[in-house]
Amino acid sequence: MLGTLPVLLYPGPVAMLLSAILFGGSFMAGPTSITIVAQRQLSPASWTAAISLLTVGFAFGQTIGPILAGAISDVTGSIEAGFWVSPLLLAIAACVNLLQRPPVPAESPALAGKSS
Repeated sequence: MLGTLPVLLYPGPVAMLLSAILFGGSFMAGPTSITIVAQRQLSPASWTAAISLLTVGFAFGQTIGPILAGAISDVTGSIEAGFWVSPLLLAIAACVNLLQRPPVPAESPALAGKSS
């Protein structure tokens, strides 16, 4: 999200370079976070299917984002309005990610019934 902001807030060559460095340096964060969320939330037997499904969802977002941005630019007559779609959607995604909590570990059968 931060990589999209420099060119929106301060158009120019320096902002473009900063944006490219920030965005390029973090582009693998999406697939990495998908893997981490799946591993934290699911049993190992479910990881492959979950990571596949989340990757498809990520790809869907990568496809829909530019289409949505273009539609907003067309409707508003402002390319800048379409460009603001990226940081807004990414901020929403970051907020949703903050709601993720690790699952409570199941009580071990060996410890069941014992008190401390």
